[in-house]
Amino acid sequence: MNPAPAPRSSPPTPPRVRPSIYWTDLFVSGGLGWSLFGVAATQPPGSALASLATIGAVLGLLRAVTFIHEIAHRAREIPGFEVAWNTFVGIPMGVPSLLYVDTHPRHHHARHYATASDPEYAPLGSWGIGRKLAFVAAGGLAPLLLAARWGVIGPLSLAVPALRRIAVGRLSTLAINPHFVRRAPVGAERRRWLVQETAAAAFVWGIGLATAAGVLPTAVTLRWIAVVGGVFLINQLRTVMAHRYALEGRAVDERTQLLDSVTLPEHSLLAAVIAPLGLRFHALHHWAPGIPYHDLGRIHRRLRAEEHAAYARTLAPDLGTALRMSGRA
Repeated sequence: MNPAPAPRSSPPTPPRVRPSIYWTDLFVSGGLGWSLFGVAATQPPGSALASLATIGAVLGLLRAVTFIHEIAHRAREIPGFEVAWNTFVGIPMGVPSLLYVDTHPRHHHARHYATASDPEYAPLGSWGIGRKLAFVAAGGLAPLLLAARWGVIGPLSLAVPALRRIAVGRLSTLAINPHFVRRAPVGAERRRWLVQETAAAAFVWGIGLATAAGVLPTAVTLRWIAVVGGVFLINQLRTVMAHRYALEGRAVDERTQLLDSVTLPEHSLLAAVIAPLGLRFHALHHWAPGIPYHDLGRIHRRLRAEEHAAYARTLAPDLGTALRMSGRA
């Protein structure tokens, strides 16, 4: 009888990024999403085809939008990828990469994780199921908030310093922590912000003016609102299930982040759809954030085969359990 494998005490060594997978996945998922968006926008509202195409557009574009997470970690290693993503997905969906690129790493840093300086951690674990579902539903307001941020607040803030401090500090991060305040960008980062904010403002005003002039059918604009809202609603649901949210603002190591995170069911198609690009293996991602998304599943299966005790504690048998795991240390 073979002895059990020795337990792994350190995070797995990250494999190399494979750029061809990134490029192919981005253009296939984004292309599918935008194609289905076009189908939905040209069908009678409320028709079965329009509804099915809208759902397909949400799922395809959710996967494409989720590359903002990979960009925040490592896609700057792939020349041109961030610019292509912003052009193809980020700007048209109202989520330029500035919202995430320089803040998400705090969510992995031992000094910041689960503290007031972590933009992606809040006391969701103490919330009841009703409040959690209300938080998820609030994602549907995202398209209106994004349009206001880029089309109105952004341009005005360039002329009003006090408003600019609010726009940068409070309205320029994909955050759930209400206490997080972002610092102003400087140098090359400030120039990147200006380019992205200008492009996002031009997109919002272009859509608004074209709709008002009758050049763009109102149905197309309303479909955009529905699709962006759907993407954010699903992402809010994934966020609720990503962690236990049971820590209280103290410095943590990689193992503590691992145990505070949740692994969604490996063989659940629904989990793979609502948590794309390997985000259903969120605990593994926090334990070893350098692993490219295309290798998370393989390493997850290896850890399961090794019967890694700590990793096994992160596993949710189903999505209902994952939703209830918040607050359980």
